[in-house]
Amino acid sequence: METKIMGEIYRKISNIVIEMIPDKWNEIYLYGEVLEDSSEVYFYFNSLTRNNIIYGHDIPEIYSFDENMYENLLMELNDVVEELYKEYKENNENVWTNFTFRLNNNGKFNIKFNYDDILKSPFSSGERQIIWEYEVLQIVPTNEKHKKIIDRYLDNK
Repeated sequence: METKIMGEIYRKISNIVIEMIPDKWNEIYLYGEVLEDSSEVYFYFNSLTRNNIIYGHDIPEIYSFDENMYENLLMELNDVVEELYKEYKENNENVWTNFTFRLNNNGKFNIKFNYDDILKSPFSSGERQIIWEYEVLQIVPTNEKHKKIIDRYLDNK
């Protein structure tokens, strides 16, 4: 069940990510993961000025964005993702383990929750990111090691 608080949290997520991007963009793709003892968040966006997909963690280097400011916003974003998890857990039977949040530059968003038990996954966190990039962003790896991860993923699908 969606709550009013969840709607406010979605807005917070949007606002923080937008604040982190010092460029014109048309779509943001965010991955959030929360387990009982850890959490992770990363995002990509379609840059309108660079005509490609930019990995959020590359922003400080690409745009000469203050690294401390970026890290502080990233920690705030992570806290808000954990807040969403707690709100969801209090109001729903099934609790998600991760989600993909898509936001376009008109303010419309879509969120897709995943309920798989990540702890039982045969893939590490880094491998899951490569798979997510492949599935969500259609990024086909060029690195041989990453190609093998996708092959293993497709064989187990």
